[in-house]
Amino acid sequence: LFTGDAAGLWLSGRLIPATPPPSFDLAVSLATLEKLSALGPRLILYTHYGPREDGGSLAEYARLLPWWVERVQRALDGASGDEAKAVEALVSELAGEGWPVDDPGAREDLIMSARGAISYLKRREAGQA
Repeated sequence: LFTGDAAGLWLSGRLIPATPPPSFDLAVSLATLEKLSALGPRLILYTHYGPREDGGSLAEYARLLPWWVERVQRALDGASGDEAKAVEALVSELAGEGWPVDDPGAREDLIMSARGAISYLKRREAGQA
C-alpha cells in the first residue's frame, strides 16, 4: 500500500507523525486510516522513508495521532499560546525521549507536523475543525 502521508513517516525505525499545515484534520486522518486498514495491506510503502511490513502499523499510527495532538496541545498551553516556544519546547522534549531530532530531515518533519497540529487545534478552537 502506497500511503502518501496518510500513515505518517517511517524514519530510523520510528513512526513519525505527518500532520502538515494547513490541512491536517484529526478526524479525517483517523477515518482515512480506517479505510486503509480495511484494505488489509501486507506492506506499507511510506513516501518518507521506506517500506515497513504492516504488522499493525496503521493501527499504531491511529493511536499516535491523538497522542501527538494532545502532546502539541500541552506544549502550546505550557508556552501560553506562543507557537514558536511551543514547537521549541516540544522538540526539546522529544529529543530527551530518543526521537530522531538530531537528523535534520526528521527535525524539520517534526517541526512542520507540530505546526500543522497547532493549526488544527486553532481551527478546532474556533469551531472550524
